[in-house]
Amino acid sequence: MPGRLNQLMPQAVPTQLTPVGEALFQQQAQSRMGDTQDYDLRGAWSQQGGGGLGNAHLTDLWKLPNHPTFSTGSRYSTAETPGGVWSQTPDGRWMFWPSQTNYDQFGRGRLEDYFSRVEPNSLLMPRIP
Repeated sequence: MPGRLNQLMPQAVPTQLTPVGEALFQQQAQSRMGDTQDYDLRGAWSQQGGGGLGNAHLTDLWKLPNHPTFSTGSRYSTAETPGGVWSQTPDGRWMFWPSQTNYDQFGRGRLEDYFSRVEPNSLLMPRIP
């Protein structure tokens, strides 16, 4: 996936750490390593001053374009690789309006599957024009 990611965002490469920082990151982030495919965990870790990532939900800030809910809240969302848009209904439910980037990566069917499994209380809306 890194090759595909670099094709999507040649101007933005996930955070690189110093050798010492990488060793510390590896020690503390073992439980989250599966998330390195679609999150910039090194960036999140370094922003927290090298603190543990734990198992808490991460913000959209560090989502990469190959995450199903990559959004405009990500530091990697650009005009060339736009993320989708989250908004909240008056009753407090969350809606996600996928961008073309989300559709290019997953298509409607895989997004629907993701929302049914991972975001069952959120609404998947039509693609942003």
